[in-house]
Amino acid sequence: MPLSIPTVRVVRVGAVVMAHQLEVPDLAYARVELDRFESLIDELGRPAAVLMMIDRVLPPASAAVRDLYRQSAERTPIAVWAAVVGGVMGFAASIATSIAVQVFANRPLPMRVFRTVPSSIQWMSQLADLGATPAEVLAAAETLRNSAPAHEIRRVG
Repeated sequence: MPLSIPTVRVVRVGAVVMAHQLEVPDLAYARVELDRFESLIDELGRPAAVLMMIDRVLPPASAAVRDLYRQSAERTPIAVWAAVVGGVMGFAASIATSIAVQVFANRPLPMRVFRTVPSSIQWMSQLADLGATPAEVLAAAETLRNSAPAHEIRRVG
């Protein structure tokens, strides 16, 4: 039986590469997602602003998956990294930040976890040239998030 890999949800607008994860990535998905992510940054030809969007709190990915992301982060030019995790604060945001610190351990760069997409874009625009207006980045993020089939989105609350 052939391996079924969900649609990889990674796009670029201007100098912002954004990903929308619906589930915890396994190794197969992470490989495909990172190939897409790295190719979009290669096309850009300069460090990218990276926005990760996760609509709900997910369990941490496996150590092997986190290691793939760490390896990619070490070889990929990134100017700033932000994540939006389904309106979380407190402990859940601390967990997301802790995982990001592990992934970017060998690369000091501005990184932060947010409750909302607009606040993350505003913050990134203060630190890096997004190559698009904040409104254009927000529109692309909303399009990406809203393009997920309804049965694939399981929001908490």
